[in-house]
Amino acid sequence: MNFPILNIAGTHRHDVALLLIRIMLGVVFIVHGLPKVMASGMFVGFFGSIGIPMPELMVPLVGVIEVLGGALLIAGVMTNAAGWVLAFTMLVAAVAAHGKAGFNIMNGGYEYALTLAVMCVAIAHLGAGKFSLSRKCGNVDADA
Repeated sequence: MNFPILNIAGTHRHDVALLLIRIMLGVVFIVHGLPKVMASGMFVGFFGSIGIPMPELMVPLVGVIEVLGGALLIAGVMTNAAGWVLAFTMLVAAVAAHGKAGFNIMNGGYEYALTLAVMCVAIAHLGAGKFSLSRKCGNVDADA
């Protein structure tokens, strides 16, 4: 079988890889952020129970950060800022929500949140790449 997207040569391979990572990360953040925006009351008790201050404010704020940050990653706009803000959000989640459970996600650990944080830091450093709105608009953010 021949998969054309896997046979990209030269510098485009890097840009295709960034695009795929940005899209997947963006989708994950949007999917996890929308419930916090749409039904924030469901999460207020949990945020409060793990020691997040002002959970009534923080739940929708985190939801907006995740949805907006995810959309920015997908579009390839402001990837540096989005990457750092989302990484910080995931580090807080790793420590506050999952830290006591250890590393393994199967035990409720911080593995998943930390993985997302590291991927966001990588995108913040690498930029959006050639296949992004930033590049189309001539923004240097595409090349971080």
